[in-house]
Amino acid sequence: MSEQRGDVSREEFARRALPKTVLFDGFRRRGVRRLFVKHLAPNDNDKNQIYIAPSLDGMANLLRGRLSEGSESTSSTRVGSSPGRPKMVLHLDWVWITADDRDATAPNTKLIYYFQYPEVRLSGFLSGCTDPPDSLRRTQLGRYGRRTLLFGTNGECVFGHVIAGPPGSGIPDIPGLSPSPVSTVLLEAHLGDNASREEVVRRDLKTVLPPVGGETNQKHLPVPGDETPVEDNADEAPTVLPKPQLVGGETVEERLRELIGPWHPCVVLRDDGVGPVPFTGPQRAGFTLEALLGIAVNATPGPDIEGWELKTFRFSTMVTLMTPVADGGREKTLGMRRFLERHGREGRDGESLRFTGRYRVGSTVQGRTLELEGTGSHILEKTGVALVESDP
Repeated sequence: MSEQRGDVSREEFARRALPKTVLFDGFRRRGVRRLFVKHLAPNDNDKNQIYIAPSLDGMANLLRGRLSEGSESTSSTRVGSSPGRPKMVLHLDWVWITADDRDATAPNTKLIYYFQYPEVRLSGFLSGCTDPPDSLRRTQLGRYGRRTLLFGTNGECVFGHVIAGPPGSGIPDIPGLSPSPVSTVLLEAHLGDNASREEVVRRDLKTVLPPVGGETNQKHLPVPGDETPVEDNADEAPTVLPKPQLVGGETVEERLRELIGPWHPCVVLRDDGVGPVPFTGPQRAGFTLEALLGIAVNATPGPDIEGWELKTFRFSTMVTLMTPVADGGREKTLGMRRFLERHGREGRDGESLRFTGRYRVGSTVQGRTLELEGTGSHILEKTGVALVESDP
């Protein structure tokens, strides 16, 4: 097991535990750079589950799970209760790092959003796992002192580990911890230095990947301002990049001009320190552009580079310019579910609620107007984009 069962001495616990330096190297080797840390309470266990956050908004994007509806709620006493309403479940590809630095898959791990509380809890993390952390079993808590959960993703899988000592032991010293913007109960540690990432990417693109012309799965980045698509042999239309604005110092445009013109093999940068690797998934155009600029798929939330959000898109298709989760207004005040119940419309399946529409700046659609504020074409404030509903 990940921790040794039985009554053993502190020295024996220390001998059998995975050293923190080896543990952090193990996370890095698996491609994790943003490490989440939670000091567990006694009720954080396999029976009561582990509280993670008040909503799925941040974690769903960071951990890249598969979202589905869960069982129906039976609560009728909590504020916001809605008996019969299904819980939301985010299924995760979770892997435990064991005490001897092996991988132990936990195939039933998931985040469950209980809207009536509201809270998100980690569940199923022991089920189906051949070597899970013993200290997470409620029946074994007496054999351990303070426990600390660590987890992070490489963009595909979530890797986790529990640091646990003997009874009476305290919280382990983990350097570099800071509060997480995702949840007030989480801390974060950033593993590794991203300063030289761009140089690593450029070097590896020249030495690791197949030569230009040797792959059919490539994308062409035209010169900024040239809106004429370049034909290729792929099923998809080529990537078209809008001209960026100058930002000051070394500009985004100057960086992009070093990349545009030639064909680039499709790659993804996993943030594992070894550079980009070939990638054939549906997000290959965007991942390739980000990799060429040294941006890993496990990057922190916010603009991709120098205040700009990068987007690749097919010719003549609609473009999503932002993550459609408001940070103010009615959606923020009511929460996603109540907002949809009040302002959404019934989906085609007759069961779901949707809030969609095509909006253009200055045009009113269904009583709502898209407003865009800022300096020139660069939005400087997070409140610079708003969908405003007309007075009745």
